[in-house]
Amino acid sequence: MSRSALFATLECADEGGAKLSSRPNILAVRRQSGLNRPLLSEALLTQTVQTSPLPVSSPDAIARAFAEIAREAGAAIMHVYAKGCDARIKDDRSPVTEADELAEAIILRRLADVMPGVPVVAEECAAKGVIPEVGTRFILVDPLDGTKEFLHRNGEFTVNIALIEEGRPVAGCVFAPAVNALYAGGETAWRVQDGVEEAISTRVYPVEGLTALCSRSHPDAKSEAFLAEYPIADRREAGSSLKFCRVAEGVADVYPRFGPTMEWDVAAGHAVLAAAGGQVLMPDGEDFLYGKTDAGFRNVAFVAWGRGTPRK
Repeated sequence: MSRSALFATLECADEGGAKLSSRPNILAVRRQSGLNRPLLSEALLTQTVQTSPLPVSSPDAIARAFAEIAREAGAAIMHVYAKGCDARIKDDRSPVTEADELAEAIILRRLADVMPGVPVVAEECAAKGVIPEVGTRFILVDPLDGTKEFLHRNGEFTVNIALIEEGRPVAGCVFAPAVNALYAGGETAWRVQDGVEEAISTRVYPVEGLTALCSRSHPDAKSEAFLAEYPIADRREAGSSLKFCRVAEGVADVYPRFGPTMEWDVAAGHAVLAAAGGQVLMPDGEDFLYGKTDAGFRNVAFVAWGRGTPRK
């Protein structure tokens, strides 16, 4: 995918059909998306557009580059969060806000600088039918994972960016701007909380039983039935991709999801968890892979584990 083709994906933000320039202006993206009321300061938008490209080489370096981009998008999201906003309902019945669309425009703009030529499949563009052809190497973006959490104002929403190679996430970051917590992983995994960085890893399963994570906004009976087969000592709820991160940092052990998800919902958290020593598998134990173009990037059921699959 050429650099110009990647910029062309920003046309998905234009509901009126006008094309954006090859160096898209974020203010123009907002206007063409119908986001006309005051949102971000001119200074913040200018800073976002003019940020220098980041060096990328190893998986860890790529994850750090993604982290910088996620922080930029997170700053925009928090401006919307502070002001409040309404949601629209997409064709798939999920909500979308101006924060989703603005964050995605920023991320696409920066990814074109950092990793030119790599196709990007981003949630809001995909919702409008703008999906590039992907091969064995592409990027998945969820600009605001946990839109329901965003609207409920509980702080459990994230910015997700992941690089996929040969069906597997090799680098990714999950940034929760409301709590200033960033998780990233490539060859290693780390957390940055309030400016303090530390390595993270999954834990050995406790003798007294596992701690299971469940979706706060999307509970499902099949996930509950799956957990009933294992020695669960504690259950906790969490929103967005933070569930993967809780397993990655060793405060939980398993997160099953049998309800519907998309690849961009999962890939970044999967990258962090894998780098921390965990794994994401299908319920039958087979590897959970990405690039399911024939299925429209829809996922099958999966289970995120800390240290392997325990005995039932």
